[in-house]
Amino acid sequence: MSISGSRPPSSWPALAVACLRSAWTKRCAISDEQDLPEVTVNEITGELEIDYPCRWLYKVIGTDEASIRGAVLEVVDVSDVMIELSNTSSAGSFVSINVEVTVESHDERRSIFEALRSHAAVRMVL
Repeated sequence: MSISGSRPPSSWPALAVACLRSAWTKRCAISDEQDLPEVTVNEITGELEIDYPCRWLYKVIGTDEASIRGAVLEVVDVSDVMIELSNTSSAGSFVSINVEVTVESHDERRSIFEALRSHAAVRMVL
């Protein structure tokens, strides 16, 4: 289904916030939400609003763990990154890692996402 040029249903932003909170809580084993980034939905635009600075989690997928780790270290501040193996596909063709880093702004968060996404060693970034 293509949503290009159309506004997503109003339930999508709330679902995105719920998924983000759920994934963050599971990943960090947080018992309460005080350590989560504050995420709300702008009711006019339907976009997420996030309180910065905050810790942000990227899931980076590729074919070789060492290459993906190298890509991450090229893109983010080495002193502030936490990298952890997340999963390996059953056939061993793909590997995913969790990358946790402090982001200071929306622009920085998007910039890191785009830099990782465009790296040759990376197949996908979530």
